Amino acid sequence: MPTRTLSAAPVELDRWRRDTPGCRDRIHLNNAGAGLMPRPVLDALTEHLAREAAIGGYEAADEAESRVRETYALVAQLVGAAPRNIALVENATVAFSQALSAFDFRPGDRIVTTRTDYPSNQLMYLSLAQRAGVETVRADDLPDGGVD
Repeated sequence: MPTRTLSAAPVELDRWRRDTPGCRDRIHLNNAGAGLMPRPVLDALTEHLAREAAIGGYEAADEAESRVRETYALVAQLVGAAPRNIALVENATVAFSQALSAFDFRPGDRIVTTRTDYPSNQLMYLSLAQRAGVETVRADDLPDGGVD
């Protein structure tokens, strides 16, 4: 399967920085844990919360349903999938937890990971060890950051 590299022209990067209020005053490198919201996301969240306050959460969700469906369709088109195969969740921790929960682990099963895996993933492995008898095998890290 061929891979694609996405790159952005300097003009696009400038626009993205302008659209992200937090980029005005700092260099933010914690995007894996807590990325800064760009203005369109901040505006959409603020508008939706205001709508919930005005008419109630269920009603606001009903009003947003067509936009949500459109989002699934656009993401599916972007990655070449069917909308029914797209899962959008709050963050990577929730996504990983849901994916991990889809497996029917049994005593003696092994999960192979790295010593530097994200802490929330490590906590899930500990929970699986206690609940299902799963063993976690941690591969050694190489000096260059790769996995041995």
